[in-house]
Amino acid sequence: MSVHIKRRGISISLEEYLTTILKEGGNNNWIRFGNIAKSLGTTQASVTEAMQKLAKDGYIYYFPYKGVRLTNKGNELASSIVEKENEIKNLLIRIGVDEKESEDIACILEHKISDNAVKKLKEFVNKCVSDKNF
Repeated sequence: MSVHIKRRGISISLEEYLTTILKEGGNNNWIRFGNIAKSLGTTQASVTEAMQKLAKDGYIYYFPYKGVRLTNKGNELASSIVEKENEIKNLLIRIGVDEKESEDIACILEHKISDNAVKKLKEFVNKCVSDKNF
């Protein structure tokens, strides 16, 4: 069974570009396409195409040969995605999953799990940690 979570109006792939820009410092600095391509393991042509879409939708400032920066809209979305990834990662670490594996799993789960499900998992883990009989 496939669970469909309503996205934020952009594809999962474009979300990955936004979070990469944020993680590279693109909320304050201009990030070059080569850095994005290397980080995501893709081509500069693919990055260019994605950046054009993100710029058109108002998520980034895009200047050929200079790079990209997040707009306020892009920064808000990317920050919320990264925050959710970190929440999932921290929950996985708390239940004993290795840090690297937790990062990998969190990156995948963020795209498939609702905010409410993350909230419920957090409540459950916190209850388990505080319950001496568990």
